[in-house]
Parts: sequence; structure tokens; C-alpha cells
Amino acid sequence: MNRKKNALALAAILTAAAAMPTGAFAENWEDYARKFQISFPGYAGSTALADFPVLVRLSPERNGFDYAKCRIAKGGDLRFADAEGNLLPHEIDTWNPDGESTVWVKVPSLTKDTAITAYYGNPSPCAASAESVWDSGYVAVWHLGESATPLVESTGVTTPFATKVGNVVLGAAGISGGAVDFSAATNGTRLVAADDDDLDGFNSFTIEFWTKSDTTAKSGRCIFSKRYNGGANVAYLIGHESDGCVQVALGTTDGKSSQRFEYSSGLMPAANVWGHQAIVRDTTAGTRACYLDGVSKATGGTYYGNTLHNSARPLWLGNCNTSGDGEGKFPFNGLIDEVRFSKVARSKDWIQATHDTVASDGFAVYSGLADDWRSYSRKFSVSFSGYAGSSALSGFPVLVRIAPFDAGTGKGIRNFSYADLKMAEGGDLRFADAEGHLLAHEIETWNPDGESLVWVKVPSLDAATKITAYYGNVVPCPPSAESVWDSGYVAVWHLGQSALPLVESTGVATPFATSVGNAALGASGIAGGAVDFSTATNGTRLVAADDPDLDGFDSFTIEVWTKSDTTATSDGGKWILSKRYNGGANFAYILGHEKPGQGCLAIGKTNGSGQGNLALSSGMLPAPDAWAHQAYVRDTVSGKRYGYLDGESKATGGTYYDNTLHDSNRPLWLGNLNTAGDGAGAWPFNGLIDELRISRVARSADWIQATHDTVAAAGFATVSAARENSDATLISIR
Repeated sequence: MNRKKNALALAAILTAAAAMPTGAFAENWEDYARKFQISFPGYAGSTALADFPVLVRLSPERNGFDYAKCRIAKGGDLRFADAEGNLLPHEIDTWNPDGESTVWVKVPSLTKDTAITAYYGNPSPCAASAESVWDSGYVAVWHLGESATPLVESTGVTTPFATKVGNVVLGAAGISGGAVDFSAATNGTRLVAADDDDLDGFNSFTIEFWTKSDTTAKSGRCIFSKRYNGGANVAYLIGHESDGCVQVALGTTDGKSSQRFEYSSGLMPAANVWGHQAIVRDTTAGTRACYLDGVSKATGGTYYGNTLHNSARPLWLGNCNTSGDGEGKFPFNGLIDEVRFSKVARSKDWIQATHDTVASDGFAVYSGLADDWRSYSRKFSVSFSGYAGSSALSGFPVLVRIAPFDAGTGKGIRNFSYADLKMAEGGDLRFADAEGHLLAHEIETWNPDGESLVWVKVPSLDAATKITAYYGNVVPCPPSAESVWDSGYVAVWHLGQSALPLVESTGVATPFATSVGNAALGASGIAGGAVDFSTATNGTRLVAADDPDLDGFDSFTIEVWTKSDTTATSDGGKWILSKRYNGGANFAYILGHEKPGQGCLAIGKTNGSGQGNLALSSGMLPAPDAWAHQAYVRDTVSGKRYGYLDGESKATGGTYYDNTLHDSNRPLWLGNLNTAGDGAGAWPFNGLIDELRISRVARSADWIQATHDTVAAAGFATVSAARENSDATLISIR
């Protein structure tokens, strides 16, 4: 089909734009009452993708989107801009004020650093972009979400599915918005799009679609076909075959017969699961590739580089034309969604991102922006002039202590009151950096009758860093989906809960879920709660199930706060942590206070058959009855090891033991040393343990010092008096 429809579509858009109110232009984003940011850290490709269509999902639960704040029906005032404020094309796929809406947005360049902004809440928005979301390589995009025919084709190039025959249910729940349900399909069932010259007659191409089949194919299930009966006038057909393979057949140049372009079991999705399938032929490179869920599953084989026959037949969806324009023979049973044809060969990165933008929860991250802080009634700032390091620390977790001011002790935040928060458990508390970017935070303890503890991830920590806490908003922006704990951490246990399990905060490793013996939970710690092993006997310990993330690495940092009742006096010492079996068998590491008065970290050999002392030093032993922070670091890049007590270097040099830490299959014990299988230990720790962390990276001396100081150094953080947010308005951002 010719491109006249493009011109008609453009004219219609321009006419609509001219009829819009003219109170704002693309650059006047301050005229929009509400906005939020979308970034794409989950993009896994190695190349930037030009003009890529990303999927944005809108809902109160996902990103705080408030349908009631739209000023024009059906999202008519919704707009998107890139980092420079340039208006981006978008297409609303589904609009559902009672749930989730889906919008396709064209980003000029997609990388994991790309960020765009959504704006809404303007009765006179700027004119929407007349440019298509779908680049010129696309010749057909059907979202298939309508509840009645025609099922619109979004590029404006080719024809809609305008004819429905047989048992087809429209408007079913799809992978993205609505879908077509062929579950009850019989031989005659199909959707039909009229013949269009843009749907064949090309060389390079990409054909992609989502399916959710009811069962694996028994006699073959055809997803779509463009041919006459038998092998006559064939362009292509694609379906799930009876032997569990996906068949892709292409017509010869004259259309008199077809040839198998691909026939692969690797392309077959599991039954009752949504699967994305993509078939690519690149005649320039002379290659072909097939993908399932973004992963390459079939390459090589016969290439068939002929021009795809320009068939005069209509396109059938959900069946295969086997007898003229009468009944088909191989109906598909299940759901079909998001069918796209391109007359270009899409790259591996493009195919992966096309799958991930729909199906990967981590692909897009939604967060608030600087101007969102107008809707919070109160705020206070936190600065870190007490940071003593010489280098800026990237992504560092600082501790913010929140409590009303106590004139007797001089502690707390002046003018702060828990009553000013609008949601329970600190639900409307948010933090921003100096530029107003939302920061990740984790509330460790929330105590309206005393002190609450919050960990906040600052992008860059130095003595000039300043962050702001905002609160007092009944509809706050969604908290950051980013973890407070950077990817180097494999385990962070605050150990403050009063009942099991004791949660692991990174989401990487396992919680302490089992308690044996005399361990008291919910004791008073250095930061929130702690575990009290004061009355521990040989059998006492907390146990976290074995996790492969807790060992098997080279460089590492293990750190912990303790308050011991006495110095180690028994033959074996007092052991804080162990991941080993009995004796030296299946050994990863042990950490404790050794007799005669030394701190010790021992690590296992690569095969787990024995141990070596990474650090054994009297300088690492804390005084009894005082909280102390101990950190052991091994850096295999520099070939060095370090031990720190309260942030100060106390142990270096000695035997390095640069082997890979044994991947032990034993559970992790807290408060004791496994010496007899999984029975009783022999040298229990007596005292309190708090804030245990394990990293698979070597933390710097500045990092270790700041980790101690943010918890225990009085001058590390300075908190301003709480005050009214002078920028606040009556607008509720989200």
C-alpha cells in the first residue's frame, strides 16, 4: 500500500493540534502541575538505540500517577520530554482510570543512562508531537487491544484488522494492554487485514509478536499467514508446529511455493506463558536470527535471501489460509498481542529491549523530581561536614536519626514533630539531593515515641554534601525503586527485629531465620535494635541458610558492630560469625575474638579443606562493654589486606591468602563457631552484635571510616531545624 495514509495521518494530527488551547508551549513545563521521571537502568544492550519506543505504565501503585489530576479527558494533557526538555512523540495504547494505562514513547537515544520526564495537569497543554512513535523501519504495528473492530495499525502505513471471523474474543487481557483471545478458535476463526503492498515485497525484515498459547501444538497452530491455498501466492506463514517447533516459512520470489526459513524447538514458548518471538533476516550482512524473549535461539542454516514475494492475499491472524479464502486448517489456541513488522533487520540489542520494556520489571524506574517537593509541607536538611575522607564516596549509605528535640539532652531535631507526617510509619518521608533528585532510603526503625533511623543513599559523599528531608504530604511521590545498598553489598543485616526472621536488606542473601539457644532479639543496639548473646551457651546461634552470594568471591569486606561482655578467655575465643562445617572442613570464613586477646578473621582455602588467618591482631580487639566497629578487607587487585577498628587501620601486611574464597555449602552462623557438624558450637560470643555487612568488593579506608562515623561520630552529620517548606503549594504532586 502507498504512503498516502502517512500524509492523511499527519494532516489529522496537525488539525487536532491547531484546535488545541494555546496557553503553553513545549518548553513551558512549569505550566504542568505534576511530573515524574522515568529512567531505564535495566537496558542491557551495549549500543545506544536511536528512536526506540519504550513502554511507560501509569498507575497509582506503580508510579503515583493520579488520574484525577489530568486536566483533559483520556490523558489529553499527558506529555513527555527528554533530559533537555524537548517534546517527545507518544502514543496512548490503553487508558484505564481505574487501573493501569500504557503509553509508548519514542526516546531519541536509549541507553541505561537515559531519563525522560512525564508531565500532566495542564488545561492548555502544548501541542502533541506530530511525529510517529514508530520509526520509518516499521511498516505495521498492531497493539490488538481494542474491544471491537477495526484493530488499528499504529504507524499509519498499512491496514487494520477490520474483519473478524469465528470465535475471536477482542479486548482480552494482554501482555501490554489488551489482546486478542483465540482460545476457542476453530478452523474458520481468524482476523483479516486487507492486502497491503507494504506488508511484503521486501528483503531484510523483522517480524515479532507475543503469544500465550493454551497448550503446546498438537496438529500445528498458525499465528499468521499471508498466502492463498497450499503453496500458491505465498509471502510468509509463522506458527507453532505439532512437534514442538516454531516454523517460519517464506515464499519464493514468484510466490509459487514456500521454503522453511526456520524450524526450531528453541523458539517455542512454554504453554500458558507469555513469550516474545522475533524473526530477523539481514540481507546486507547475509545473516538470519531468531529470538525467544530477547535471547538468540536460532542462527545459521539456509539463508533464503530472495525478495519476499509481493503476495496479493490478505493477512490472516490466528489461522492459516489453506483453501482459498474459505476456512483455515490450523487455528491458534491462545492469546496474541503486539504484532510488529519492520522492513529492516533489527539488532540483537533492539530485540532484547523490545522484550524487556514490556516484560522486565527492572527495565524502567519511576521517581520524583525537584519540583515535586512543592507538595510537602515540612522539611529539614542534613549536611556532612564531619566527613573526614580525602575522596568523594559514590552511592554511600548515610544514617539519618530522626527525633523531636530534647532540651535536656540537646539531641533531636528542633521544630520536628511526628504529628506533621501525614502517613503512618513515615510513609510520606522522602529525601532529595542538592539538585532535587529523589534519593533511595530505607527506614530501619520507626518510633513515634522516640528516635527513628533511616538509611539514605547519597550519590556522592564529601564534606560539602547536603541532602533535604521532606514530609507532610498525603499523596507523596513513590519512593525510589533503587536499593540503598550498592551492588557491592551481598548482605546487610540490621539485626533489629524483635522476632524472626531478621531481614537482609539488599535482597541478595538470606535472612537469619532460625534461632537456637539463648539469643535475645530486639535488644538495644548501636543503631536501632541488636541481638544479645550475653547468656549464650555452646549451642546458641542464629542461622541463615546457605546462599552462593555469601562466598566464592575474591576481594571482600566483612564488617560488624559488637559490644562484648568480656575479653576472650577460653581456649577457642569468642566467635561472631562462621560459615564452615566442623573443624577445617568445607570452610569459607570465621570472624571472632581470639585468645589471648586478639581479633581474628580466618578464611578457607579454595577447596575448603583448611584455613589461613587473614588477620590476627591485638589491635583489632575492642575493649569490653563498649560498642566497636570491626572491618576486615581483602583487595585482590592491589594484593593487600587490612583490618580496621572504629574506622582506624589496625592490621596490614602478613600472609595475604589470595585464593578464591571457598564456595561453602554450609549455613551462616551468627554468635558461634560451627565445630561439630550442625550440632552445638564450642565458643559462643558473649555480648551484643549489630549491623553485620558483607561486600564482595574491597571497601576503601575512607568508606570504612565513614561507615563508622555515620553511626557513632557525633559531628559527622548536622541536622537543621525543621521548618515549613516555603516552596509548598496546594498542589499534590502525585
